[in-house]
Amino acid sequence: MRASHITGHGTPAEAVELVDVDTPNPDPNEVRIRVEAVALNHLDVFARMGHPEDDGTFPKRSGCDIAGFVDSVGDDVDDDWIDEAVIVYPGVSCDDCEYCLNGEHTMCHEYEIIGEDRPGALPNTLSSQRGVLRRNQNR
Repeated sequence: MRASHITGHGTPAEAVELVDVDTPNPDPNEVRIRVEAVALNHLDVFARMGHPEDDGTFPKRSGCDIAGFVDSVGDDVDDDWIDEAVIVYPGVSCDDCEYCLNGEHTMCHEYEIIGEDRPGALPNTLSSQRGVLRRNQNR
């Protein structure tokens, strides 16, 4: 599949390129989402322009505001999710540490953001933890 990669800091012409990448297969606790819509926001600009907490690792695949349909599930996810319309919350945490267990997911030491720390949704499919999905009630 085709994906947009940020290859370094700079202007879009200097730092963004389209590349071919493998279609992801979900891990046991993940689902694969057929992306229908993705928005660009300030995190995508930060990934390309840099910010003080950026580790400078490239390439990055942006796209953190995601809506689509589940088209495949991992072994530990209920098949009822297949074909479900979903919205993806871009913050991913461990769900097991004291912060997560107290609802403070953004304080988790393993906290990552889809589109910045993890591959984003600018290809047409994305694998993501089931726990960050919300059913899209507008469908």
